[in-house]
Amino acid sequence: MKPTEAASRSGDSTSPPVPSPPARFYLPELDSLRFFAFFAVFVWHIRPLPDWVLAAPQKNVVETLAVAIWQASEFGVDLFFTLSAYLITELLVREKIEFGRIDIRAFYVRRILRIWPLYYGFLGAYFAGLWGLSRALVPWRALPWFAVFAGNFAMYRGAFVTLQLGILWSVSLEEQFYLVWPWVVSRLSRRRLVVVAILVWTFSILYRWWLVAEGAEPAKIWWNSFARLDPLACGVLLSALLGGSTRNRFENSRRIVAVAGVSLILAAGYCSPREVNGGAVWMTLAYPLAALGCAAIVLAALGLGTGPDSWLCNPLLKYLGRISYGLYVFHATVILVTVELLRGLESEPVVFWTVFPPLALALTIGIAAASYEWFEKPFLKLKSRFQYVRSMPV
Repeated sequence: MKPTEAASRSGDSTSPPVPSPPARFYLPELDSLRFFAFFAVFVWHIRPLPDWVLAAPQKNVVETLAVAIWQASEFGVDLFFTLSAYLITELLVREKIEFGRIDIRAFYVRRILRIWPLYYGFLGAYFAGLWGLSRALVPWRALPWFAVFAGNFAMYRGAFVTLQLGILWSVSLEEQFYLVWPWVVSRLSRRRLVVVAILVWTFSILYRWWLVAEGAEPAKIWWNSFARLDPLACGVLLSALLGGSTRNRFENSRRIVAVAGVSLILAAGYCSPREVNGGAVWMTLAYPLAALGCAAIVLAALGLGTGPDSWLCNPLLKYLGRISYGLYVFHATVILVTVELLRGLESEPVVFWTVFPPLALALTIGIAAASYEWFEKPFLKLKSRFQYVRSMPV
């Protein structure tokens, strides 16, 4: 059933069907948040703090805060998860309400058109590039896992993976979520989705605690899908509890909610979930703190995209958010290339750190923009044929 057909069936059967405009749900402020989620991950991977600072015990508040901020930046990926879960749940629920059912096949096609071209394009280029380098260590063992969006479990099981490939673990986790979630939403009301989200979140906390008790390495827990459901559950809760409303009930206390969200993520960074010498309580506490923080940031941002004077409506931020998938996929490779380009400047730390981060960021934006315009867009344009609720800007 096409979207316009479902809308016309409610009219008089003797009258010619009048196509109604497709429903629309687009929040530009969340595009801007996507860029900030990427930027946080970018900061994490450029490692602006030297190893001796991280290894040494922090002696004062400034050092402690600096380390916490850097460690918190890795939770940018959790902000991606929260945004995805919120938007996907909201779009699916709206489709079900508007048209009486969810076209799960069309949902899968939309996700394929958005995720697969760049994912498999990068995967193929990555392995072909390494294969062409005579001294490169090619992680062939991980290829079958990443080919079926299970790369995060290959990493959890100890497969050798470079950073440039390893960042795709989060795409694997999201694809696993997309595979299951439309079937859940198609059968449950918003109220029952709240219950499911709470149960999923509780399961993830208990499962993570069990992994720690069994002696699992903290870094590997980070990649295990079942131990990383907190931000997805929070995104679902946002959609279910707000009941489809995009009007922010916390508009008058928006800044307080945003500060609380950032503070929770900083606290999660302080807990350092990937530290080998971290205590079990600290490691298991970091994940729900970060998830709550990400949910608070999304909640604080909702509604800021409706006014022309909103800073989250900045056209540049919105564009960078739209190309954030490419930014995320390419940034680790660009960081490696940039380090090679600046080889020789390491002896001048001030010069190196003045040039390296902005150059790596600029190159990443340029490559992601080119990919979006000339490679991804043709596939994205096909999505409109399978959309029931429009989720792109006019």
